[in-house]
Amino acid sequence: MKANCIFLLLLLNYCAFAQIKTSGLILLDNTMSFQLDLDVSNAKVNLTLSGPSDRWFSLGFNSSAMAANVDCVVMTSDTVLSDSYFPGGYVAPNSDSQNNWNLTSNTVNGSIRTITANRNFQGDSTDFLFSDLNNLDLIWAYSYNPIYELYDPINSGHGGDNYGHVTVSFSELSNTVFPIQSYLVNIVPNPVKESIQIFLNNFSS
Repeated sequence: MKANCIFLLLLLNYCAFAQIKTSGLILLDNTMSFQLDLDVSNAKVNLTLSGPSDRWFSLGFNSSAMAANVDCVVMTSDTVLSDSYFPGGYVAPNSDSQNNWNLTSNTVNGSIRTITANRNFQGDSTDFLFSDLNNLDLIWAYSYNPIYELYDPINSGHGGDNYGHVTVSFSELSNTVFPIQSYLVNIVPNPVKESIQIFLNNFSS
């Protein structure tokens, strides 16, 4: 009896799974797209963001306009993803004092750059607090001209059609449960007196 209880505890630990919610791939126009995955179990957000390879592009969280203190990320060079926020008044965003996003990949295919990055749900005081969300408003834009300069509204503004707003819905990934294999269990010795050894042999039906 004691051996059976030990095995049940091992099985419960093995059956643990992660809850991940995703926006799915969202196409914003012919140039920009993104996907947000919320790892609820580990309180992390994963971002895949694509935009033009030769200029800045940006994604803002929890807003439908460039309002004050809206959290955003901006590709401010060909290698830097800047953790930023809007000061308000429809002007360029400012970089946070601390960059909480971890850039994990940066690839170019033709004229499109795709980056992946992640951060904790909880960032600093200027960051949007991600959570177990169902819906989220986002704003996006990219430079009208092939430059990374943000502060010249004539030469680097996003123009009349290089920006927009989208509301996304999150759903749980159907494959977030880790696959559980079947095992034959051998307990030695049996019956048990003081100590046991448990052997798990993969079982295929």
